[in-house]
Amino acid sequence: MELLLSETPLFQGIQEAEISALLQCLAAQKRSYRKGDVIFSEGTVTESLGIVLSGMALISFCDAWGNHSILGNVAPGAVFAEVYACIPGEPLRISVSAVEDTTVLLLNVRRVLSTCTNACPFHTRLVRNLLTVCAQKSFQLSQRILHTSFKSIRGRLMSYFSECAKASGSSWRTIWV
Repeated sequence: MELLLSETPLFQGIQEAEISALLQCLAAQKRSYRKGDVIFSEGTVTESLGIVLSGMALISFCDAWGNHSILGNVAPGAVFAEVYACIPGEPLRISVSAVEDTTVLLLNVRRVLSTCTNACPFHTRLVRNLLTVCAQKSFQLSQRILHTSFKSIRGRLMSYFSECAKASGSSWRTIWV
């Protein structure tokens, strides 16, 4: 079952009828991948960002010695490869593959960032939403760097717990394991 695009962060605040017109304007491509298929390969250049419509994708990295690391997964509604698509000519340093049968919507980022001659307000909203998605991911990465910058595991845990305490508005005195 595919989700409604209006329920995704990228299309938030845009009506389904407007999304239909927008997808035609953007020449969006819907592609299906079987379990294990590579959606984007490390080392290639892409001008497209992807949105998982159904299924699940895996983002991984392979170092020079052949060691594979899983960096994360992409659930339905989530955007992937947007950073690489926004940097012209930048080769992917990650691979994206289908964990199960997966359907993806691919959008050319140049078409997304260049509003059409109609200057549709919903196209402007899409650009704003893309910026928000990128900013949220950047924020999450900076939080991860902040917590992992401590040399000891204790320091890393204390940094994380401190952030959780601040977010909840309370102080933690005891943690039960």
